Amino acid sequence: MHEQHRRLNANLIKIGSIAVGLLLWHALAAYAIKDPSLLVSPIVVAQTAYEMLFVTGELYPHLWASSWIFFYGFVLSIIAGVPLGFVMALSPRVRDYVNPWIATLYTTPRIAFAPVLLLWFGIGGGSKVAIVFLGCVFPILINSHYGMRVVNPEYVELARSFRLSSRALFAKILLPASIPFILAGIRLAIGRAASPASPSPNGSARPRDSAIWFSSPARH
Repeated sequence: MHEQHRRLNANLIKIGSIAVGLLLWHALAAYAIKDPSLLVSPIVVAQTAYEMLFVTGELYPHLWASSWIFFYGFVLSIIAGVPLGFVMALSPRVRDYVNPWIATLYTTPRIAFAPVLLLWFGIGGGSKVAIVFLGCVFPILINSHYGMRVVNPEYVELARSFRLSSRALFAKILLPASIPFILAGIRLAIGRAASPASPSPNGSARPRDSAIWFSSPARH
């Protein structure tokens, strides 16, 4: 009962936080700034979203295109990030070799890669998938690496005392202990992939033509 009450209070606090934020947003847009070119009220956003979703339907093609770009970039980042993070955790030589590159690439703004990616992949979907990949792969890689490194050494020693093979040690001890960290990295990656640095499906779109218009290559 006490746990249910605590969860209810936590949910109410979250809902209240969102409501207060929306009210402050509306008050700032409607009564303080009073300039739609600088800040639009959430009411206007909701009305425009309703019109584009249920009246004209013009948002659906862009949502579909953005979804596929996100999907390909996100899946590729998991395929590349998780194994590389494991290899870095298990091999000090690989870790020492790769660490400087990760530190450099992770701290570089993704938009700085846009000209190079446009030259390599063109203005089509390839460059957009690459930008999403760069935003997702590093949180997943770093968390996978850290999750493997912080496994309790006592578990590893116990497994070795029972003569577990390296494959069994990885599958039964190291991998299960790393899963929470991998999931945390995936959660961070989703947020970075949906951030304003992610590309829009149509670089020449107007504000109403894309869900992620302000981050399109044409604007950068």
